[in-house]
Amino acid sequence: MNRFYLILILIFPTFLSANHQLAIDSCYMELNKLSEKDSNYANILNVIGFSYIYVNLDSAKSVAQKAVDLSHQNNFDYGVAYGHRTLGSIELIQGHYKEAKEIYVEGLEFAESRNRILINNMIAACDIQFKDFDNALQYLLESLELLESVEDSAISANTYFYLAMVYEYQNKAEKAIDYYEKTLAIKKGLKDQKGIANSLLNLGNCYKEVGNYDKALESNIEAKNIYEELKLTNKVATAMTNMAGLYSDQGNETKAKQYLHQVLELVNKDESKSLYSSILHSLANSYYKTKNYKEALRHANSSLELAEVTKAPHLLIPCYELLADIHSAQGTYSEAYKFSNIRNSMKDSLDHATNQAIIEEMQAKFESEEKEKEIVLLSQENQIQGLTLSKTKLTRNITILCAIAFIIISLVLFNRFKIKKKANLLLQEKNQIIQIQKERITDSINYAKTIQESIFLPEEEIQKYFSDLFIYYKPKDIVSGDFYWFANIDGKCIVAAADCTGHGVPGAFMSMMGHSILNDIVNSQKITSPARILEKLHENVKENLKQNLGTDRAQDGMDVTICSIDYNNNKLTFAGANNNALLVRQNEMVTMKGCFKGIGGSFAFKKEKNQERTFLNHEYDISEGDMIYMYSDGYLDQFGGEKRKKFSTRKFKEMIGSHQLLSMKDQKEKLIGIMNGWMSDYEQLDDQMVIGIKV
Repeated sequence: MNRFYLILILIFPTFLSANHQLAIDSCYMELNKLSEKDSNYANILNVIGFSYIYVNLDSAKSVAQKAVDLSHQNNFDYGVAYGHRTLGSIELIQGHYKEAKEIYVEGLEFAESRNRILINNMIAACDIQFKDFDNALQYLLESLELLESVEDSAISANTYFYLAMVYEYQNKAEKAIDYYEKTLAIKKGLKDQKGIANSLLNLGNCYKEVGNYDKALESNIEAKNIYEELKLTNKVATAMTNMAGLYSDQGNETKAKQYLHQVLELVNKDESKSLYSSILHSLANSYYKTKNYKEALRHANSSLELAEVTKAPHLLIPCYELLADIHSAQGTYSEAYKFSNIRNSMKDSLDHATNQAIIEEMQAKFESEEKEKEIVLLSQENQIQGLTLSKTKLTRNITILCAIAFIIISLVLFNRFKIKKKANLLLQEKNQIIQIQKERITDSINYAKTIQESIFLPEEEIQKYFSDLFIYYKPKDIVSGDFYWFANIDGKCIVAAADCTGHGVPGAFMSMMGHSILNDIVNSQKITSPARILEKLHENVKENLKQNLGTDRAQDGMDVTICSIDYNNNKLTFAGANNNALLVRQNEMVTMKGCFKGIGGSFAFKKEKNQERTFLNHEYDISEGDMIYMYSDGYLDQFGGEKRKKFSTRKFKEMIGSHQLLSMKDQKEKLIGIMNGWMSDYEQLDDQMVIGIKV
């Protein structure tokens, strides 16, 4: 089920059925009987505004704003909160999630328990759209606490459903099932058939995640039966498509195809193009699994035709991917390459846009939390200085009053004890605040790690293009300044290994930028020469970091090696920026040497004309069984051993040479084991990355 549509159902349960215009007319009749100073006047305005949501959004906004203004004038907090709830919902319906959340948060200041729960849940709805599930969970947990003071089954069901949805997104299916079950119980008590069916549908998805296919199938069947009674054809189709997926996952493709063909007869192709395209894609995939490539291709092409009408990337990308797989299985490799490249290009464009937005959000969040931490530390220093001055003054007073009676001295000492105790409590409180800030920053960086790893093509995907492969990738901190990159274009496999300036968060920013630039150079500009790629990469890094504007600019950059493997001509082309690579063939090891200059920054040993920097290609003949090793300096420069020395290039080459007869998987295990033994109790000094490729 479409998640945004589900959110609208939860907030506006009678969106398609209630006669709201009649309700609005009745409210206006009551409104004429009241004074604007009467709190009921604002209440009725709010009811009219909320009802207009289903009729006319402009009218809804105008009336709700008037209700808010009147409520402010009359100090009527309930009316202010209600009005903000309506105004936020208008923005939410229009897809303006940021604006909606800002309005909801403003309304929280005036909300009592019931309105607070409703507004919390709507803020969570916005955060779900932002994929900020941790923040959504905080608001929903507050709603959960407030439910004890508000006896309203419908609101409880609404809160439980959102909690279940957040846990489902966080891959915590067991918790999601618990809250979907609570929602289902309430919906049954309210005899809300549509709500019952929606809960069952989501329960089916969660039971599938935990591997309980019997319960998943049972939930979808029950949901289907209810949808049939309600004559909700598209919902019947969704449930049956889920059932087909369950049969397919269990290897029963015959049953899966049977259900999918039935679903095609239910859905109106012209009215539900996205759903129809999705069903055709599932059917094509089922035929592909049973190696009926003719039918698979027919249905996949039909699915693509509809997806192209909708122009929806979430439909187009799976279509291109499936068509590439089908053509590859049939041996029509030129078509497979065509669809694979279209898919990669579209995915790269989406990833670039998404990652740019996420990087900006991550940077802003990180800087904000750093400032908050500085403020806390400065505040703590000021408080300590104040306490120190108080202590000095107290000591002076004790000296002056030393001749006073014992009882006065005792009182002073007792007062001093109280001040010291208060100071200690204050310090403990400030330390707790600092610890919370530290945990929040760590959580942000952990989230950044997820973002960074999501841009890397999975190892198993790259594996398809080589006889064998391993990628050893070990950041020093949570996120890394090392990154690897891969593309297959014009029959050439292009692999890059990069080591950016620094590690941790600064290095991660550089790696995200480098990855994005490489996508543009190779996939968009179609440049495949390693030397030319490095030259363009250098130009873009200097431009993005504004290094051409003066010497006071950041001189950050990266060391990069790039290999282009042309299987058609059995050629390997290598270029390096301040880093080398290894080629191993028939017990012979060749060091492929890069140029002694990096990417970005200034080149200290040579005055570069017009800020240009050139690199050289090195070409090698290759044959089956040859092995290529690309690496960053983090592995070679790691201190360890009995004499606390660097691992060194010599040891690295000896290690590679002694294990070249092993599979790449076994080589990786040896590489990890040797480094763990070498480091022992020593701290890791830098990000480490080694890539091994067997031609």
